[in-house]
Amino acid sequence: MDGKNSPKPCFNGMCFVYYYTRDVLDSHIVAVEMEKLNIESVRIWSHFCWILNPDLTVKQKVADGYHTLYRELKAHGVREIVAMSHYWFLPEERFGTKDCALCYNRDLTPGSRYLRFLDLFEESWFRLVTEFPEVSAWEIGNELNHKAFIKKVDGTDFSWEERIDIATDMMFRGTRAVRRANPSAKVIMPGLAPVNRNSEGVIMECIAAEYDGIIDSVRETYSNIRSGRFGSKNPRDFFDALAWHPYFAKQDAKGEWYFCEPDEEWTNLNRCIYQVAVEAGDEGVECYLTEYGQNDWGNAEEDKKLISYVKKGYSLIHEELPFVTAVHAYRFCDSMGYVGDYLDNYAFYHLENGHLSAKQRTYELQRQYGGTGKLSV
Repeated sequence: MDGKNSPKPCFNGMCFVYYYTRDVLDSHIVAVEMEKLNIESVRIWSHFCWILNPDLTVKQKVADGYHTLYRELKAHGVREIVAMSHYWFLPEERFGTKDCALCYNRDLTPGSRYLRFLDLFEESWFRLVTEFPEVSAWEIGNELNHKAFIKKVDGTDFSWEERIDIATDMMFRGTRAVRRANPSAKVIMPGLAPVNRNSEGVIMECIAAEYDGIIDSVRETYSNIRSGRFGSKNPRDFFDALAWHPYFAKQDAKGEWYFCEPDEEWTNLNRCIYQVAVEAGDEGVECYLTEYGQNDWGNAEEDKKLISYVKKGYSLIHEELPFVTAVHAYRFCDSMGYVGDYLDNYAFYHLENGHLSAKQRTYELQRQYGGTGKLSV
């Protein structure tokens, strides 16, 4: 089955970091290229600090750029915008206003810095959602089970249990804000990383993919909700859809990790994650794979090898994972190359001087999604 024949109207997804390329890549060009791929759902990085000032007023010029992008995408076949922020503000000026993923220890004492942070977090989501009524789904964070995406204010690591507890609080507060600002919008759980309690996981050049970390994170989140100690016992007060990132890698005899073609083991691992929700009494809850892809290491031969990975992965999802609502391919283009000294080799397009050129595996993604038309080269 390919995406053209998928009965799920928003299955064909793509990740895109608009903010980093907003001055070099026209939104119309992006939308036209995504239409050729038959993209139906786009996951957009939309950090508080990019769009809001510290006083939570809107940076209107930046916001207008997002509005333009969303209009273009919808004019070219995109049905669903999924906006996500994994940076936030803290209620102390010393932490600055950019790219903050720091948090206080979980202290529920009235007036604590932690509770003031949660108040600010909730209000930030409310302001962001209010600004973008055209966004139909909001992902309340990213990989909060991963130590790289939430740290203590002194830069040290929380324990895994502490991360899950804080993430549960953030989901409750973020969902409450979305419900206030746009009751019809869908709330997606922060996509979980395949990282166990202590490893580095999949980030940049590290590709240690350990699914026990996702399973444990989903199980502990439901346990927190059932306890009633996090604001509600109803999972819908925390999320409408589960989300995780099914990067797939194995270890060789020397212990080195390598990406490999999805197989029955990969399928079973994803089934095991969803089974946790079933066992928690939440069977039927939607599931988004909000990041899925492989690293080609900047090598054309590796990119060519990944063609079969794309084909097999999407075939298995269609045939074996009926609970999946949407898959967001990670990601559209090498936007990271414009803000750092490394290339984003997960990207499906090279981006150079505002020009897109499709990689080899992008043509297989187009086929899987049922797209048509000549891709940019």
